[in-house]
Amino acid sequence: MQWYKDDLTSAFSKQQAEVFSLEQMRRTLTWEEIATKVPQLPRGWFELVGLSRSDRIELFQDFWFSALGVENSDFPGICHFFPL
Repeated sequence: MQWYKDDLTSAFSKQQAEVFSLEQMRRTLTWEEIATKVPQLPRGWFELVGLSRSDRIELFQDFWFSALGVENSDFPGICHFFPL
């Protein structure tokens, strides 16, 4: 993996942060290996990356419709924002 260095963060910290692409890691590593490398990563984010683009959009659409208490016909602007 590549090292990431940002001028702002490096001004306050002498440690460099290693940045991982979850999408790339998911292709080559198991959940157990990733959890060992990045213990703060929630399993849900790992699973979310494995979904297709349309499934991810549908999941977020269903979540926000549920969280906001929106029916499909109540707010057409929101429904238009989430079309598949």
